[in-house]
Amino acid sequence: MAATSLFTVSRLLSDWEPVVAVMPLTEFDDWESVSLSTNPRFMAIIERSRASAKDHGAISLEEARRKHGLKPKAPRQRRSR
Repeated sequence: MAATSLFTVSRLLSDWEPVVAVMPLTEFDDWESVSLSTNPRFMAIIERSRASAKDHGAISLEEARRKHGLKPKAPRQRRSR
């Protein structure tokens, strides 16, 4: 596998104004996370949720599972690399 710099960014320009930045993903990047974190609509949902939790409080995942009669989630086993 060829080594890739984490700082290599290509830019697409229109009339000398940047419109797109392209960055390579590494074997440790999760495409779904990258896609969602760069989606303005998804980020707006996250920000509204954070504001609601701050204003009205939130419950833990464990509490939500108890409230809905679900079993506690088993701890994940770490994968070896």
